[in-house]
Amino acid sequence: MAAAGAGEGAGKEAPVFLTPLSLTAFTGGSTAVFVLRTAAQALFAVDGPAVTFISALIVGVLVFLISLENNRPTSRRAWAVAIGVAFINSLYLALSVLGLTQR
Repeated sequence: MAAAGAGEGAGKEAPVFLTPLSLTAFTGGSTAVFVLRTAAQALFAVDGPAVTFISALIVGVLVFLISLENNRPTSRRAWAVAIGVAFINSLYLALSVLGLTQR
């Protein structure tokens, strides 16, 4: 996502990290991870951070696949970056659901 940056020439864009859409996506992703984790705990009597991590990876993969519909990487480097960002996003979702981002 990009928006016109302040003090830049016409037509140039600067990356925007927080937008209303990204905040909504993060909230939805966190909720989805929490629901998957809670369901796994209730249905399969499993617990621990691994359950949250696996739930976050599932949500991360789904979000990644959805994002490919609009912006498919065209090179190996772009694929590596996209997969790396998706993995980091999944880790952040897991950490936020576990409450570890507040330490």
